[in-house]
Amino acid sequence: MRRTLVVANRTAGTPDLLAEVERRAAASLTAFTLLIPEIKKSKSADWTLEQALRAIRKAAAGETGKKATHVEGRVTGLDPLASIQQAVAEAQFDEILISTLPVKRSRWLRTDLLTEIERRAAASLTAFTLLIPEIRKSKSADWTLEQALQAIRKAAAGATGKQATHVDGRVTGIDPLASIQQAVADAQFDEILISTLPVKRSLWLRTDLVAEVRKLGLPVAVFTPPEEAKMGLKDLPTMTGPG
Repeated sequence: MRRTLVVANRTAGTPDLLAEVERRAAASLTAFTLLIPEIKKSKSADWTLEQALRAIRKAAAGETGKKATHVEGRVTGLDPLASIQQAVAEAQFDEILISTLPVKRSRWLRTDLLTEIERRAAASLTAFTLLIPEIRKSKSADWTLEQALQAIRKAAAGATGKQATHVDGRVTGIDPLASIQQAVADAQFDEILISTLPVKRSLWLRTDLVAEVRKLGLPVAVFTPPEEAKMGLKDLPTMTGPG
């Protein structure tokens, strides 16, 4: 029997995912385990685990509805990666299906910076120094230095969480270019990663910060999340496919 882990937040009932479940169940005897990360805000959860399981079981039963099904599920922690790692540690799976919102709305698909940190740390021993320019307006700061360092260290520790990490950080002045210039003057770096807002909202990109930083002579990589899309009827979970 094949075992398939299905990870979905607000998209477990979309036609594309259910079609994949039906196709796999028809091809060979398959047991499905559904993970739905916990949702803190009730408005973000559009259905319950029971409703999600009912939809997956119906798809696995095939067109006739008479095919035997093997479907279980659980609501996991808020961190989808940690939940997947825990599930894989507890049971053996042949594949993992991840169903998420379209890229413009999916937080799961907007972790490019942390993914790059994990990739670089896995490729070679790497020390990371995090600079966060001071924010005068508290509403403009979406996390603290401590929270940022925790996320960077977790990414640098790799999938197992056991890789040694070398991460430090500091809150710098308001001028990002001056802060980067000072950091490069104080220590030797091999590259600079810049994470900023989407193009339409980023003051750094509108003032050509990246071009100025490149003048320092180091490789520069820029990471920006996509613009948030305004939600409309076409964005309702029952009408959009997995991201």
